[in-house]
Amino acid sequence: MSRYFFDIHAGNLSDWDGEGREADDVNAAITHARYMLEVVTGEISRRGGSQRAFISVRDIGGLSIATVLVPGADTRQRADRKPT
Repeated sequence: MSRYFFDIHAGNLSDWDGEGREADDVNAAITHARYMLEVVTGEISRRGGSQRAFISVRDIGGLSIATVLVPGADTRQRADRKPT
């Protein structure tokens, strides 16, 4: 198993995953990211906000291996900035 990190970007907010989660492979990590995105966009929608969100998946070395998004998401929102 490998560890993957799931950074959530929604609107002007970003949540950088510092703990990660183990997954069997890249496909399992992407499946988990899709599930997370469903939960996040459902919560945003429930609160009356836009569903513009995406999740960046990183490997243990910090390399971005996938981006999971809902239609209309702007991946340029904050993906290039990490917290200091």
